[in-house]
Amino acid sequence: RYIVKNVLGHGTFGQVAKCWVPETSSFVAVKIIKNQPAYYQQALVEVSVLTTLKKKYDPEDEHHIVRIYDYFVYQHHLCICFELLDTNLYELIKINHFRGLSLSIIQLFSKQILRGLTLLKDAGIIHCDLKPENILLCTSVKPAEIKIIDFGSACMEDWTVYSYIQSRYYRSPEVLLGYQHPFDMNL
Repeated sequence: RYIVKNVLGHGTFGQVAKCWVPETSSFVAVKIIKNQPAYYQQALVEVSVLTTLKKKYDPEDEHHIVRIYDYFVYQHHLCICFELLDTNLYELIKINHFRGLSLSIIQLFSKQILRGLTLLKDAGIIHCDLKPENILLCTSVKPAEIKIIDFGSACMEDWTVYSYIQSRYYRSPEVLLGYQHPFDMNL
């Protein structure tokens, strides 16, 4: 059903492969989760969050959240099939020699990110790992459109959140210091 063409990336969870789907003559991204119970359970949360967002909150695909197509178990690995996207914002900034992006592009991307975050707020979902590496350009054909990806650390607003699920370099000061509630901090 899916023919692996190449590996797009890897992380603590497992790896992501670019796959060909003969049935639809299209490419997809398949996230292959490591065969460990904790990763499997967290990946099921990602499946649940993205399926709920797709069906209940964003059926028309207007809020810049990655689309989940399918999920399955293959040789004891949970695999999640997504739309295939392009490069991430960190790589885009790196390609530009870390000189930043134009104001018009920043405005365009910011509006799309805020639209996605508004949808998450309405759904009562916290992403928990929003960073440039988890915001991808849709395609080289539509380079001005972005999507938020990686809901592997996502949780509901009323769940207990542990500081270690966030990427260390993007943690807020109050999380680093272990405060229970957000507060105004003058730096």
